[in-house]
Amino acid sequence: MLKTNQRDDRIFRILLGFLLLATLYLFFTFPLSGDDWNRVDMKFLTVSDYMSTIHRQWSNLNGRILGNLLSMLWIGPLSRVLVRILSFGSLFLFFWKWTETRGDIAFAAALSAVLLLPIEVFRETWVWNAGFYNYIPPLVLLLFAVLLYMKIPNSSAFGMLFLQFTLFLSASLFMENITIFGFLLGLGMLGHRIYKKGRPWIALVGFLGVLLGSVIMFSSPVYHRVAADADGYRTMAMSMQGLLSTVKGNWAMFSKFLLAGNPLFIVASSVFFLKQSLQDERGRRGDLLLILIHFLMGAGLFYWGNFARDLQMPLLNLLLHLVYYLLLLYFGYRFLGRGEWFGFFVLVMSMALLMGPLMIVTPVGARNFFSPALLQMMILAYLYRMPGRLTTGEKQLVRWVLISLILIRSVFFLIAYTSNYQIYLERIELVRTAIEEKRAEVTVPAYPYPQYIHAPDAEKMNHALYIHSPGDIQILVEGDLE
Repeated sequence: MLKTNQRDDRIFRILLGFLLLATLYLFFTFPLSGDDWNRVDMKFLTVSDYMSTIHRQWSNLNGRILGNLLSMLWIGPLSRVLVRILSFGSLFLFFWKWTETRGDIAFAAALSAVLLLPIEVFRETWVWNAGFYNYIPPLVLLLFAVLLYMKIPNSSAFGMLFLQFTLFLSASLFMENITIFGFLLGLGMLGHRIYKKGRPWIALVGFLGVLLGSVIMFSSPVYHRVAADADGYRTMAMSMQGLLSTVKGNWAMFSKFLLAGNPLFIVASSVFFLKQSLQDERGRRGDLLLILIHFLMGAGLFYWGNFARDLQMPLLNLLLHLVYYLLLLYFGYRFLGRGEWFGFFVLVMSMALLMGPLMIVTPVGARNFFSPALLQMMILAYLYRMPGRLTTGEKQLVRWVLISLILIRSVFFLIAYTSNYQIYLERIELVRTAIEEKRAEVTVPAYPYPQYIHAPDAEKMNHALYIHSPGDIQILVEGDLE
């Protein structure tokens, strides 16, 4: 039996090594698309250039100072790959330290949080650079702020205090809803330290960091225009009628990605609670029935979000989501210990705090749903990491199911992104040839797998590739009607 386990461990690690190489390869094959082309041609020669650009965007675009800045600074081929590697490595390190499990299990969890995303979410966060820099780094920063607080809550060392302040401040300068969540998280940590009557310093500096970041973010004049309904891109519901209308419109996106986009979470959480119910000496028949109902609700919402032609009765769909998560909280309270329940409760409620602000603003895109997908993976890791919950055989089964799903998805990704990248290089070569020949128009091939790329058209390529000035060459895609 020992030899069998050692052999399985060796095979498992070999597969993880292959997946690591595959993931690194994928990072190199992600093409520029959409607004990425606007950033490629930006020239920054002095500190003054950076400062003036940051101020102009803060005044006229949004308050996402770091998100905008990093997407301009690190848009080069090598830098954008290195930042993705760093972000993925940080997710792995977080899962490893947070769950206190073996490194290979933590690595599989990190892979799942990235490669098992719905393709719409994946292409708008990990593939599209403008999306990546606004949605991934702030969550990584907040995860490490949480980890730092959990590991050394009573620290008063200057280095740790400065690090926590910096983590919270930086995380609040990317995305509005993440800024709001970070503020509530920092406030919650401070309240927790006061309740525990421990040293509050690391929680206090974290809260001060996110407070400063929130002030910088929301002092942007752009949000005053949004509140006054004078912004041409974003709107925010300011009346009850407008609120209901916005929620109804946004829920089509929520219903597709909030829960339906993660069937692994639906199945794995139900299996965990079913196992706990069957092993509970105080087991109740009602629990088994509720777990079955909970699973069927999740399956129904998955079908509704993924296969329904349109979202009928959105308020009913919203109500079913609320009932689903309330039952999830009940099962956590029912089957977890008191200390375990609090952490579980915080993770579940974090989804509501992160996504709640997006209910009343438009537009909402698939990229907004990376954060709940990450939290759902954290919930599963939290449940399955608990000592004594799973036998050795059950742990083996869980990890092989997980690695099989990741392998299947990675094969599709390798095929799609390799093929698309070849066309991406061909597009650039064709446009550059047309520029040398000073042609006013050029036609480039379409991507074979356009669904794997955000904005797969060539509309904005001429922002970075042009003869004399941006837009002076028209770039068409084969098959376009134009």
